[in-house]
Amino acid sequence: MSHLIYLSDSATHSFYLISHSLALGRSSAIADTQGGRQLDQARTGFDSLRAIHSEDPTLSKQIEIYIDGGVRRGTDVLQALAFGAKGVGLGRTFLWGQAAYGEKGVLRAIRSESFFHLTLSSLY
Repeated sequence: MSHLIYLSDSATHSFYLISHSLALGRSSAIADTQGGRQLDQARTGFDSLRAIHSEDPTLSKQIEIYIDGGVRRGTDVLQALAFGAKGVGLGRTFLWGQAAYGEKGVLRAIRSESFFHLTLSSLY
């Protein structure tokens, strides 16, 4: 039996889907909108995480939650971790680095974003 469940949620059911995953005995879940951003004003994986946290702040301590979608900056990563995410999928900023400079561009984007925001938030 798999311990990971992949959730595609472009609606508003994130909390219930994660809770149900926990009830099924899953140890982790990925919240993603699977193209839901193509719909105008649709929620992102990051929005889903905030909704989950507002419903039950302890849920992320019971099941590992990974998000994908809505992550554009280093501050988004910091906020996702603060809301209980165990990991995040990196967004289009990092794809731009890939398109411009390949692997070195991705690494540069991660380093500059992470260092800059960690320094400003006094976490580095």
